[in-house]
Amino acid sequence: MIISRTWAMPNKKTFTIKPIRELIDKWVVESEALDPFPFEYSEDALDYLKRQTPKRYALFDPPYSPRQLKECYKGKGNFDTKASTWSTWKDELSKKILPGGICISFGWSSQGMGKNRGFVIKEILLVAHGGMHNDTICVVEQKVQSELPHKPKVEGSLRLEETSEGRTSIPPTIKMAGILEVIL
Repeated sequence: MIISRTWAMPNKKTFTIKPIRELIDKWVVESEALDPFPFEYSEDALDYLKRQTPKRYALFDPPYSPRQLKECYKGKGNFDTKASTWSTWKDELSKKILPGGICISFGWSSQGMGKNRGFVIKEILLVAHGGMHNDTICVVEQKVQSELPHKPKVEGSLRLEETSEGRTSIPPTIKMAGILEVIL
């Protein structure tokens, strides 16, 4: 994984910032990329993504905060400022990227698409903007797995049982659900 840092003036048009433009040109054929958040925003990102066929490249440059989301989507349909909104966008976008494809995510964290959606990080570029501006964090990821194994969900609280020897153990019903024992 490559990690680098540079400085550039901020711009609300993220892709016009010189080091970011260079990163996109290095990794993506932009004319063939999904871009659910073009500047100026014209429609809901989920509506856009649901109409798209899978592609090799994607650019994920959503509003970076709930405040930005309100400003960007004001008057352009319904939107939700809960944290789950960003997860929903990523879930839908990950379905539209072909295995082996590249996604570049932009924001104020290095979360990117994440390994739970089948991606591995190839490069991180930190673009400092000086003053009171947050850095723009650019995460280049490659989709390496199209379908992830099912993760069992456990509802309710986990109750440990005491054995006859006085040790604690996970009840057998939970063991059979496919959950690994935790070393206590």
